[in-house]
Amino acid sequence: MRIFHYGDIFSGKNYPDMINITLGTKYDYYKKASVSLDVFGLSGVIAWFVFMDGSEHGYPDGYMWKNFLDGDTIVEEASSKDRSKVIALQDSDGHYPFRLAFQIYHPKGGEWQCRFVGAFSLSAFLREDLTKRKYRKISDDFILGEAGEFGRVLNKKEDFYKNMPKYLTPVKQMGFSPTVMQLLNNTNIATAGELLELGLGASGPIADEIRQKKYELFKEPSKGANREASTEPKK
Repeated sequence: MRIFHYGDIFSGKNYPDMINITLGTKYDYYKKASVSLDVFGLSGVIAWFVFMDGSEHGYPDGYMWKNFLDGDTIVEEASSKDRSKVIALQDSDGHYPFRLAFQIYHPKGGEWQCRFVGAFSLSAFLREDLTKRKYRKISDDFILGEAGEFGRVLNKKEDFYKNMPKYLTPVKQMGFSPTVMQLLNNTNIATAGELLELGLGASGPIADEIRQKKYELFKEPSKGANREASTEPKK
């Protein structure tokens, strides 16, 4: 069992060593920013190791990113001029909306260091192509089991749904065409949360429609809309 508290610091002699010390894994080599937590009984949740100071990182062939930590929110932005590869990957693999977030600091003297900043859920898309999104903190602390360990004390994926009612929206209420609804029914995807998690491998007009409906449900409300809602007289 591993218990993460906000502000916990983890250090390693290199990037994979930092991840191994943080999670108890045994990677000899690792390049990605996300580590699947399936083996810990948290299917669909990732540990997310990224710089959060707005600096640009990634791969120049279309996978450059910027991340911004501001209090209880993180904004993740694909910063490559051509974002087609990122869009195709999201259409295929989903969005990994549930994340244990670890803020990486720039290495000093060869040592890598990260800080646990909390458990986060995707709360809003800030671009119609879904390549810029906001995550909201759901907890400062998290209890992660070892491989094969289960019990009431451990956090579960359901904890990421806290204060996220949109995740429970039935897909049949999202306005999809009959063609897309048939596809979703065949894959047993029933809620918006499941739609965020799972990639469908769709392309063309079907992928475009799914992307648009996700954006419509999860887009950031405009400040003007909030003002109008707050000033509307009660009936």
